[in-house]
Amino acid sequence: YRHYRRQSTYSALRNRNIYSYRTKNALAWAFDRCNYLTTELTLMYDRQKAESVLQSRLSGLTFIFEQKRPQKGRWQAFIELDQVSVTPSGKAIPYEMSNGKKAGWTVGWGISTEYRLGNNLTMRASYEGWREPLYPVYHLGSGEIRAYF
Repeated sequence: YRHYRRQSTYSALRNRNIYSYRTKNALAWAFDRCNYLTTELTLMYDRQKAESVLQSRLSGLTFIFEQKRPQKGRWQAFIELDQVSVTPSGKAIPYEMSNGKKAGWTVGWGISTEYRLGNNLTMRASYEGWREPLYPVYHLGSGEIRAYF
């Protein structure tokens, strides 16, 4: 349970009085010492008490697979599915509600890796793709190589 309250001195439209109930449960399997699968279930109920009551519900399911390479690094892949519903429908949701997600289905996927190239050289790369309601698919990526002296 969390209560979030914010009062704006400039505009009453920015006022927040949100009550949140959230739970996140994870179930993990270790197939062996190097391969893991994790499933996360996220449930949220947010209610904003203002001039009109606004409610949002988020149901999310995430699958994460991780493989470790002893003495070398690891890689990880994920798929995330989130569904947000709002009452009354068609209303905008404050960012503090539903983890900032819009009403409808949000789908995300990604892969990341960390690899040791030598005693003092490592590489990291990651990619994520997201499809959200009202927006086209967008892609995020990053990479770096570190040298330790």
